Parts: sequence; C-alpha cells; structure tokens
Amino acid sequence: MDAGELIGIEVLDSLIVSQKDGVSLREIGVI
Repeated sequence: MDAGELIGIEVLDSLIVSQKDGVSLREIGVI
C-alpha cells in the first residue's frame, strides 16, 4: 500500500469509530 491508501484507511477508521462512539469528527480532531 502507498501512503494515500494508508491515509484513506485512517480516515475511514476514524469515521467508523466516531459514529460508533457518537463522537463528532471535530471533537476527535480529524477536521
């Protein structure tokens, strides 16, 4: 995998976690 794919996975993981825990992306510092 290249860096772009890794970053994409990181973002997806963050989205999944935020939805599961009810935490907004802004609160976990993604945006």
